[in-house]
Amino acid sequence: MITNTTIKNLLLHQPLTSSKLIAAISENSHITKNNARVSLSRLSEKDYHISNLSLMHNEHYFYLSDQLPMVINDLAKRADNEPVVRLIKALLDLKFLFTSEYLKLLGQPISEKKGHKDAHKYIIQLHQDRIIDIINADTIDEYICFTPKIQKQLNQQIKKIQLESRRLSLTMQENVVSDCLDRWKKEGILSWNYTKQFRLNGLQIQNFHFKQHFFDAYGYCYIAGISMTDSKTKKKKPVPVVVEAMTYRTIKKIDIASFENSIKNINFTYKTKVIPVLIYGKSMPHSVFTYAKRCGIALVSMMSIYNSDLPPLLTELSNYDFSNIDELSNEIKNINNTNNLRGSLFNSTMAYFLMMCVGFSNVQINQIYSSDKISREIDVVVELNDQSIIIIFELKCYTKSKIKLGCDEEEEDSVKKFFESTRSVAESHFIEHDRKDKTIIPIFISLSGFEQDAIEYMENYKQLLKKVSDIPLKFPKKLFYTKQDLLHLSDYKTNSPQNSYGKFRNIIKEL
Repeated sequence: MITNTTIKNLLLHQPLTSSKLIAAISENSHITKNNARVSLSRLSEKDYHISNLSLMHNEHYFYLSDQLPMVINDLAKRADNEPVVRLIKALLDLKFLFTSEYLKLLGQPISEKKGHKDAHKYIIQLHQDRIIDIINADTIDEYICFTPKIQKQLNQQIKKIQLESRRLSLTMQENVVSDCLDRWKKEGILSWNYTKQFRLNGLQIQNFHFKQHFFDAYGYCYIAGISMTDSKTKKKKPVPVVVEAMTYRTIKKIDIASFENSIKNINFTYKTKVIPVLIYGKSMPHSVFTYAKRCGIALVSMMSIYNSDLPPLLTELSNYDFSNIDELSNEIKNINNTNNLRGSLFNSTMAYFLMMCVGFSNVQINQIYSSDKISREIDVVVELNDQSIIIIFELKCYTKSKIKLGCDEEEEDSVKKFFESTRSVAESHFIEHDRKDKTIIPIFISLSGFEQDAIEYMENYKQLLKKVSDIPLKFPKKLFYTKQDLLHLSDYKTNSPQNSYGKFRNIIKEL
């Protein structure tokens, strides 16, 4: 007779999937596998757990209370063609994954389709099994990681600086994709009107997809020989192009398997063939390269876009490690010639300055604040831990045109928009989060300078700095700065750790 004790004894040494457990019951009790399956389903009160997570062929894990780490290790040994296996392998390696990262790794539809479990169901099941936690759920900052108990068992620790570093890496990666799309549109490879890209500060991620699958970007190609002709209308029919990017780490087999899975799902469900394009930064292992080519994925190196080996620079910038920045001056100049990466470079450089030179500990990049359905992206945010003050920075790295005052608070790239609309949204954001004691101080930094009426307008707000008059701050001392101001901060020329101001200054010179 099969009892709970029978099952518990079979699980003493390791967790088992349902098929392996049924085989063990059949062998130990000398019954058929079908009878073993029926006996197992009839057991009521259990001394073991059955995972909510379902694997291929609707298999589940059976395990004892202290065996979750063993379940994770067993999952990591399974084949990469299973979505949850790719996710677990990535979490073991990277510790945490933002929403855009785990959606790409799962390679499943955003909403459930016949024959395909949706991506969010995997996340919910792992959460129900107490394998992962969902942090900042349903926000732009959502990410997943192992539960604290499992992190401790795996000797993992997630630091705030690691989250900020990854966020910056993803922003830089986003800008690389933007530069690629701009080039391909100018060359006539992709159509101008129907090329879309996911933005970290844009739409909710659930609203960005191609055929219910998440990609970094997608568009349509009309080039003769690639595009097709509609059999009925005889008109040229474009071919969809889906784009993924991985520029901040080495591409692994699980990344290719995920991309392949998405493409196969689209081909199967929608009978639509697409051209998959993968933009990569760091050199990938030969086996991964050949696997990608075998899957029909078009590989595009960052070097072909920028004519330079930028990954070392992007890694150094996103990790706020400027130790080799002088050696990478040529790469800085290459970034300087692009529209999108230049902004990320300026943001990371200012964050480095605020942390290493000024000594701020709570520095965040690319924060999104919302109030009354209005959202504003703030380039850099500093929270003074003990002073009830938030300093928000607007950073513009234009080379020629000066920043204008603006007609009203809605005019793009204007001083009025930042000082009035953005500051107001930030204030409302903190009030809504029960932090009414916070004072918002806006600091506008423009490398190209400001028009005179904009300067006079900001001078009228200088009373805001009185809020920090009792704090011994050397920076900021005013509400606006230009490139020349940043290059001549005398308080830091002779007194900055590890020549951090010198490194900061060298980059600003190149911008």
